[in-house]
Amino acid sequence: MKRLCWSVMVAILTVLVVGACRLEERPAPAPPPGTPAIAIPAAPWQQEWERILAEARKEETVTWYSFTGAVPRDIIGRILSEKYGIKVDFMAVRSVELFPKVVNERKAGLFIPDVLSGGPGAMVVNFKPSGFLDPIESAVVLPEAKDPAGWLGGQIRFIDKGPSRIISFVASLDNPLAINTEMVQPGELKSYQDLLLPKWKGKIVFNDPSVDGPGLSWYFAVKESLGLDYLRQLAKQELVVIIDQRLQAEWLARGKYAIWLAPSDGPLSQFRQSGAPVQYLMPVEGTALSSGGGSVALMNRAPHPNAARVFINWLLSREGQAIWQKGAGQQSARLDLPDAFAGNARQEGVKYVWISDEESLLKRPAYAKDAAQLFGVVR
Repeated sequence: MKRLCWSVMVAILTVLVVGACRLEERPAPAPPPGTPAIAIPAAPWQQEWERILAEARKEETVTWYSFTGAVPRDIIGRILSEKYGIKVDFMAVRSVELFPKVVNERKAGLFIPDVLSGGPGAMVVNFKPSGFLDPIESAVVLPEAKDPAGWLGGQIRFIDKGPSRIISFVASLDNPLAINTEMVQPGELKSYQDLLLPKWKGKIVFNDPSVDGPGLSWYFAVKESLGLDYLRQLAKQELVVIIDQRLQAEWLARGKYAIWLAPSDGPLSQFRQSGAPVQYLMPVEGTALSSGGGSVALMNRAPHPNAARVFINWLLSREGQAIWQKGAGQQSARLDLPDAFAGNARQEGVKYVWISDEESLLKRPAYAKDAAQLFGVVR
């Protein structure tokens, strides 16, 4: 009798357990119609980004000042308008003229630009000491822009020490030489020392080293590596020194000069694409790695501060950097771009010297004066 009772109890418990399990397996009943869904809170960065976007749309415009050079301004303007409803007002001014322009504007009580792009030299030497730049690190909100894995060296490169005000998004080879291939035969130029040969006297055009730009970067790197005596010998080769980079590229392409020292990527790329007999040449001494014209800063007292932040975040994204790299002919510091760089690209396993840090840039005004005197630059 006891065994029977125990059997009955075990059977009842089994039925109850199995039934409970089956009840758990059933999907939860749908909430009654009209029941509000439970919202998942947005991540802090997303909340901040949405706030910036909303304010940027109210501001409607971002004013962008840039040093002259190849800048894909039209496509950037179109994308920011289509994606974010922000109009881009762009102004390009030569580096030697842009800082005085901003100074005069501010003396008149005009605060016009929101963002500044170009070579970092004038930013470090002029704009930052004058208090014209705001800290920029906190302005970078999008994870895609901030992700260290996407950048050369495992981090966004800040030109200056904290609180940082200048970001370098380009890590480009400083192309030291370009040649007209109809005037310079293969193997004729292997070293900087070959530039001193008599046959090249009067056949070299030089990107003005007395102003911030490719010429001054070239002068800085060569003086540091080969010394002042080499530069004095080079000056005896009757170099033609001018500031107009487009004209330098045209002169090389047409064969007026055989060699271009410190060529500018943008103008030369245009002639290369059109089939002109021009190409870069790398001497055995190697070259430096620099920001080129690819640095960005956030102006203080900007009239459109949120639109400026949208501009900066988009510019540092994969899309922004792919467009800049293609349009400006400067290799991005991003490592995760969809298309290979068509220009003179960095090579795996090669160590390059970075020359666009704040310490080096602060030496440049003195170097510019030396270069002007050495090569007879008159203004």
